[in-house]
Amino acid sequence: MKNLIVSPYPYRETINGMVKDGTFLKAPLFCNRNNNHKCKEFYRKVLKKEGIYQCPYGFAADFFKINKQTVLFTGLNIERYSDRKKVLKFLNKKDFSPRITIEHYIETKRNFTNFLEANQDLTKTINEYSSAKVEVDENKELLDNTFHELRKLNMQLKRQSETLNYEVDKPNPNYQRLKYLCLNIFSTSRLISIRLNTYDFGLNPELISSTVKKPTKVFKKIEKVVHCLKIASEEENVKIFLEGKSFNAIEANDVFELLPFLLLENAIKYTPANETITVRFVEKEDNLIVRFRNLGVRPEKEEIHKLTQRGFRSSNVSEKSGYGFGLYLANFIAEMNDISFQIKVEDEVKYIDGKKYSNFIIDLEFIDMVEMDEESHTLW
Repeated sequence: MKNLIVSPYPYRETINGMVKDGTFLKAPLFCNRNNNHKCKEFYRKVLKKEGIYQCPYGFAADFFKINKQTVLFTGLNIERYSDRKKVLKFLNKKDFSPRITIEHYIETKRNFTNFLEANQDLTKTINEYSSAKVEVDENKELLDNTFHELRKLNMQLKRQSETLNYEVDKPNPNYQRLKYLCLNIFSTSRLISIRLNTYDFGLNPELISSTVKKPTKVFKKIEKVVHCLKIASEEENVKIFLEGKSFNAIEANDVFELLPFLLLENAIKYTPANETITVRFVEKEDNLIVRFRNLGVRPEKEEIHKLTQRGFRSSNVSEKSGYGFGLYLANFIAEMNDISFQIKVEDEVKYIDGKKYSNFIIDLEFIDMVEMDEESHTLW
């Protein structure tokens, strides 16, 4: 469903998105504030067959097609289709939602359809403009998120540097303590570099395919990322454990380290306090499976295969919790490096603060790995 700037009535572009205002009628406030599971189930059924339907809250919705383009009007108050009492109950004082006769609605819809059919070039231009605007908005959100993270990391770096200066000025500085603080500063600076790389490749994913591949030890790369994210995980009161080992390598580009970073950052974001994240390594001859496992907000069954789509968020998480980008880029990096990427959600459900949680699993499978000596690496 494309952006319909000339739509007379409120409409939806996606099931998960907000209801857009029409030029004649704006979307009822209730529809945007209460886009819950019941609403999404209703729209999934509506999109199977054209027609006018009544939603669970009494409003009318109309699904039809124009020039192979799908249109979904919603939040309507149409006689014979909407429930007058329910609509009045859920309308806000600020809403303007007059009850429309079916004849008037059909005439308006026919005029709207005729306009689009007679102005296909115009509607094409509008849709292209809308698509470009969506891309700009996504990139702005990515930039805002990046700046927010960089400010946090910069403050962290400042605190670490002040602590190091304090320790150095002591009469008898502790060498191990100084080494630990230096390593923390280096880890934070690496995290800043990774965050900037995430922004670069999020903006221009084609850059990933242009970088040179070289032997890369999977375990050591993931171990480095875990260390870099140590402070972030401690702030969320979440622990990360590595289980097993691997000394083999794959041919991968430098962007590869973004893959475990994105997966672990995502896991830290959604794992409740006092829970753990495990990364398990299982080697079988020259193949390796790395399993990332954490307790996370349970997505709906039909949403699981969409989690790697850019901009997609599960309906069960807050929009403030992310911008639907991490798993998309992680999956893209895996594809560019011939790594199998699979998402699984275990059946067992745990309730925390009224939300459903389940074990969230991502399996990375590496094949035809190159054997390397255990000593043939440096920590950084």
